[in-house]
Amino acid sequence: MFKLFEIEFINHPFFASAKIEFTDKEEGWAPNYTTLIIGPNGTGKSKILLAIIAIFNSLELQTKNSSKKYSFGYNYKLKFCNKGTIYNIDYSNSNLLINGEDYRNSLYSVNLPSKLLISAFSFNDKFPLREQRGKVSNENYYYLGLKSTNNAIFLGTPTKNAISNLYEAVISRKDVKPLREAFTTLELKPELTLVYKPGKYYKFLQNNEFFENRNLSPRQFES
Repeated sequence: MFKLFEIEFINHPFFASAKIEFTDKEEGWAPNYTTLIIGPNGTGKSKILLAIIAIFNSLELQTKNSSKKYSFGYNYKLKFCNKGTIYNIDYSNSNLLINGEDYRNSLYSVNLPSKLLISAFSFNDKFPLREQRGKVSNENYYYLGLKSTNNAIFLGTPTKNAISNLYEAVISRKDVKPLREAFTTLELKPELTLVYKPGKYYKFLQNNEFFENRNLSPRQFES
């Protein structure tokens, strides 16, 4: 069982020097432990997760190439447990120590997470994709967000999927109850309205002739 105990940033560009604990000391060994990070926008929630991703990705990649160094713009200390063993990772001034030993002597015996999953629902997330140009990808890292490339999100696919899933839920009537409960919780009317609008340069075919019309009725649209 994997459990992340704490991370300490030293000379971090955002956090400066700060120690963040992810478990309650009295419940640190409880099974199926879940940590919830809450805070207003701009307080560094995503930056914490980005640091965790970068650290574990670098450790995993160094098991494949121990001579390659991964530099960070800050120092850190990370404590986690996996399969009953506690590991203390200390990165200071480009030197990496694991439980007080040089990483080249101890990294291969470290039980790293078997999977690192990032599920992001923000269009502005900064999490890295699995493969990055010029870098070896970590096979245990999975990005499950909305981005299709490092810097771009194509809204067509998630929008299409959202509409398709809502349509199927309503038609099949299998998921209507949770949908109604969600609408009630959000104080919305239990109604769904789909509005189809042709794009700026979209042309419709009628009587074998193309014409532009941006105000078609539903019946005209279907025909």
